[in-house]
Amino acid sequence: MANYDGLARNAWPGTWSTNGTHPIALDVELRGGLRLVSGSGTDTLVGIPSGMLQNGMLAYVASGYHASISGDTYYKYSILDGESRDSNTGFLPNASGNWSVLNLGGGGGDTTAVSGWADSSFQTKTRTYDNIAADFSMEDTSDVVFLDTTSSSINVYLPTAAGKGGKEILVKMKSGSNSGVLLASGSQTIDGQNELGLYHSYMSITLISDNSNWFIS
Repeated sequence: MANYDGLARNAWPGTWSTNGTHPIALDVELRGGLRLVSGSGTDTLVGIPSGMLQNGMLAYVASGYHASISGDTYYKYSILDGESRDSNTGFLPNASGNWSVLNLGGGGGDTTAVSGWADSSFQTKTRTYDNIAADFSMEDTSDVVFLDTTSSSINVYLPTAAGKGGKEILVKMKSGSNSGVLLASGSQTIDGQNELGLYHSYMSITLISDNSNWFIS
């Protein structure tokens, strides 16, 4: 391509300019980073050129363009299991399942996967949480547990990791000087062990399921 909207390509890869001494890097030549998606016409999340995608990149959608895609919202791109960049073209897959809502409210940074543009019930997920001061068994729907070990040590019994691939759990030691112990379900493990201890106030652990066991993320 010899020019771009009146700008000439420089000798420096990926840069253009009005003359040879003032290089300008355009987003059409860059990969990853934060991208603005207007939501108009073909300027959509799945319309982002595959060669520009980078795992973890963010896109800000200015205007909603589908029932499941909201305006004034940030989305995060993720490479799914089994996917990789094409070594010949440099392209990454770009489908609805690769994008998730980034919820910046409350500092949680939670994401909710976009299951498909046709899902009219799509909405940002609110994480469930429990404040506990005694032994506690987490439900399959539990997301966050805050521990108060002021009175005694606490055992937290994790839900099964089976069939929950990709699910994350956050456990936070909110207060107290006694320990908190996370116990995996049955023969399942946490980074290869049946249990994991938390010993200091304000210590936190985030676990993610690989569909069979829990792993520290």
